[in-house]
Amino acid sequence: MLRLPDDWVWDSWVADDGETYHLYFLKAPRALEDPSRRHARAVIGHATSTDLVDWTDRGTTLLPSEAGWDDLALWTGSTVRADDGTWRMFYTALNTHRGHVLRDQRVGVVESDDLHHWRRTTDAPALSADGRWYKTLDEDPSASETWRDPFVFRDPGGDGWHMLVTARLKGTERYDDGVLAHARSQDLVSWEVQPPVSGDPSGFGQIEVPQVRVVDGRPVLCSPATPRSRARPARPTTATGAPGRSSASRAARCSGRGTCRGRCRSGPSRPCSPPRSCSAATGPGCWSGSATRSRRASSPSRSSTPSRCPSTATGCRRSDPVPRVVRDEMVVRRP
Repeated sequence: MLRLPDDWVWDSWVADDGETYHLYFLKAPRALEDPSRRHARAVIGHATSTDLVDWTDRGTTLLPSEAGWDDLALWTGSTVRADDGTWRMFYTALNTHRGHVLRDQRVGVVESDDLHHWRRTTDAPALSADGRWYKTLDEDPSASETWRDPFVFRDPGGDGWHMLVTARLKGTERYDDGVLAHARSQDLVSWEVQPPVSGDPSGFGQIEVPQVRVVDGRPVLCSPATPRSRARPARPTTATGAPGRSSASRAARCSGRGTCRGRCRSGPSRPCSPPRSCSAATGPGCWSGSATRSRRASSPSRSSTPSRCPSTATGCRRSDPVPRVVRDEMVVRRP
């Protein structure tokens, strides 16, 4: 298990050099406090292990460029070994140049001889969205140019390389446009974008982090996806990448009812209630903070008694019947 005291850790991928496993992962400072801000500060970390159990943190292995097309943040990618023995890491990059913040996504590549030290060999993206098949910001500046999470693998028949990239299908209804884009290469340098491999339309609002593995001699594609019925519009982002919403849009959404800490009031005359937090009467199973970012209350009254929050405890909500796991101060719901 890998946990860094000063950083959040999420999406990861592994490279195996035959002696050591190299884990690459996204990380961002916990000092940001709000986990939603981590996406605009993400960099790629590195850890090594010989048994996939005990990991040694090797620090940050790749940062955004100081002044380039990938100068904002780096997201998920994959690592492969080229025919000449060098390693290539393909990664998702975001930039500040066009002002679209997290919605401007492209694929980059760096090279390494030892999986520890990486060098940029080009000042341009390795692959960009092709407007023949995929939505771009030029087509709809208000939407997201989803073009991320590149997964590169050898063709099982020996015919070069494949890359899968999460994308949005052109000419398809929003929230039903999530697809896996496809590209091919013979040398890991020049890529030719292909039509999507995941159907037309896919029935998904979004597809992420694809991976291909060979099981019993047969390639298997695995990828988490958001069904169309559960897809939701992305919240606007500020220049720092933090979610935001203008007061005008809040007022329009609340239809004259007014707002309370960024949320609609139940009625026009209903006052703002105090923040929900567990008091000294808080029992086991009580949580403080919001439903999506919280940590267990640290009240001395917590005990091992398997009871729920007392119904008389003011400001304390009952335990959620849906099992939950707290990781890095984020509540993850299990279906």
